[in-house]
Amino acid sequence: MLFRIDPQSSISLSDQVAASVRRALADGTAAPGERLPAARDLAKSLDINLHT
Repeated sequence: MLFRIDPQSSISLSDQVAASVRRALADGTAAPGERLPAARDLAKSLDINLHT
């Protein structure tokens, strides 16, 4: 699953991450029940705070 965020967007980073998950479920790139990446790994790959 590919997560994309725009640090310059007026939408919060956490909302952008949540929208990426919803979009992946809607378009079929992620299946219900599929495991998401660990929060620490995702934060590191997106260069955002772990608690986002």
